[in-house]
Amino acid sequence: MATKRVQFFATLDDLLLMLCSIVKALNLSIFLYRGGTNAAIKQADCEDLVRQIQAFGASRLYLSESGLAVSEINPKDLEPGRLGLVQIILPRESGKIMFMSEVAIKTDWIDDATGERCENRRLLSLFKRVKTELVKGMAGSVMGENIVTGGSAVYSTIKYTKTIKAFVDNGGELMQEGVNNVRFRPVA
Repeated sequence: MATKRVQFFATLDDLLLMLCSIVKALNLSIFLYRGGTNAAIKQADCEDLVRQIQAFGASRLYLSESGLAVSEINPKDLEPGRLGLVQIILPRESGKIMFMSEVAIKTDWIDDATGERCENRRLLSLFKRVKTELVKGMAGSVMGENIVTGGSAVYSTIKYTKTIKAFVDNGGELMQEGVNNVRFRPVA
């Protein structure tokens, strides 16, 4: 049973450019996800993906190897491990703040019929291929600083794109959703 993730800072345009290249190279399908009371999922393609995301109100994308149909996915009871889905939390910009994104998987789920925990080991391979291609287009580490205590640490596993460096150089701030006391910045 595994949970894997890679966290990063990227603009939506940068991320989608990289993801569409990965989708084409690995022959993957893209699904848009909108959570909340109006939870829904729909298949998308790389053509004009930003517009599709905005029109649908998607906060996440899922990637899967070809063959999965939207009708097989229940957005109110989503089981990414069972379905073989790689989850992508989309970047969100609010004023001068860019929030962290991530690509993640959880390989296990509970089988409704037996009550047993099951695992999709093939998902590990898909995650590794997506992650490897994604981080090729990103730079090094970020420094995280607690703005309350003044403590700081370098996070070598959190990556960023060149556009994010320019965003910070022009007064932008990097944050993780729900973590108001920490700011990040690229390490040169």
